[in-house]
Amino acid sequence: MSILEKNNWHNYYQNTQYKMKASNIILHWQYIMRIILSKPKSILEIGCGPATHSIFIKSLLRNTGLYLLDSDKLILKEVKKRHHERISKCFNINVLDINKIKKIPKVDVVMSQGLLEHFDDDEFVQILKNFSCISKKMIFSVPSEHYGHQDFGNEILRSKTEIENLVKKGNFKKCNIRYYFDIGIRTKILQIAKGKINLTNIMRTLFQSNHLSVEIDY
Repeated sequence: MSILEKNNWHNYYQNTQYKMKASNIILHWQYIMRIILSKPKSILEIGCGPATHSIFIKSLLRNTGLYLLDSDKLILKEVKKRHHERISKCFNINVLDINKIKKIPKVDVVMSQGLLEHFDDDEFVQILKNFSCISKKMIFSVPSEHYGHQDFGNEILRSKTEIENLVKKGNFKKCNIRYYFDIGIRTKILQIAKGKINLTNIMRTLFQSNHLSVEIDY
């Protein structure tokens, strides 16, 4: 599997991202709104990490059941310690383990941000298929080819066309893929610094979309 060793993820989040930050919510507000507008009665966030987005959604949709899934026990332990009153249940499961996924309670929406770019093409498609047995819908976000750098070091930055081609392999009922604008200033400054400094490059970098949101109806 292409994802890095699980303990590295706990170290990556430690003391930096376990606390909910408004900047992370604002950065991905369009992706988050798509989940809220679907009015789910239950949500499962896969590869949840610090679960910033799903915990925020739960604070708005108080009657929505929130389930979290991650392959790292230390991450789940930390998130439960901070937000146990909002979480229905946590699952320490690998997203490629279909046999264990089948045993998870059915939910209205499976959500994910910053997960699928860490997997190769075959694994990407397999993950989408794996969760079709427990959910009506999956909504996820990934950095696009415009993102400009790898935060953790092993991300595959795909274009909209590449994502479309992968999703087609799943033969799902319906799919909507779109770029969404974010205000990730740090990322955009890094992009400008890497390129030739001129007005055209600066304008393109500041106003282009760095993320893709994908909504799949199973």
